[in-house]
Amino acid sequence: MENPNASQGEVLNLLNLFRPWHMVNFSKIRLGSPNDGGYVLPALALESNLLVSIGIGNDISFDEEFAKRGAQIYQFDHTIEAPPYTHPNMHFFRKGWGAVASEQLMSFDQIVDVVDWSNARHPVLKFDVEGAEWGGLNSMNPEHLARFEIVTAEFHNIEQIFYRANYELLFSAFSKLSARHVPVHLHVNNYQGVTLVSGVPVPCVIELTYLRRDCGVFGGHSTEPIPGPLDQPNNKMAPDICLRPF
Repeated sequence: MENPNASQGEVLNLLNLFRPWHMVNFSKIRLGSPNDGGYVLPALALESNLLVSIGIGNDISFDEEFAKRGAQIYQFDHTIEAPPYTHPNMHFFRKGWGAVASEQLMSFDQIVDVVDWSNARHPVLKFDVEGAEWGGLNSMNPEHLARFEIVTAEFHNIEQIFYRANYELLFSAFSKLSARHVPVHLHVNNYQGVTLVSGVPVPCVIELTYLRRDCGVFGGHSTEPIPGPLDQPNNKMAPDICLRPF
């Protein structure tokens, strides 16, 4: 009978899927809020003219950075009436992201379809959807994900991989992300903690950034400390969570 829980080896295999790699050809920058709402990206993002931002809440500092540089921003969030403020380059849809379309949700295929790709340059995908990412990622067309050169996001409930069904869901999602993209930056959200799963310390919520494989030159796994020099604690009232010390 199969063990209903993930083994230590399986947990380590999953964590290895988002172990960051060193970018030879790009430095890193931080865009957005200095705390929660900001993300660390390859400097290539400064040349982007298209951002798809899924899950925006009341902080659109990240989106604003792109809009000020002339990028077109497509925003999706069904939990708010409207963004806290607007910009001529921002296009808001009161729809969330789901594995399948519904009255409140759009599939990833539908989201991609409403975007004007005619002059897209170095497109960026950002999402923070409080756990809905797992169903959304597993149901998406990989070719649509491959349109984006940079992907940055929050990933939630990772400690739930203790249960085999959740482990398989997350392993499938991270495998899909890794097919065309390479993880290049990892930061732990300190609003949540770290949980031992089969003897392995597993962060509950992480911020992770990917670069498409054909856009980068990668020099092996990164030895940069986690948190890195551009990271800030999401909760500024508490210390950041250290995964790899200096």
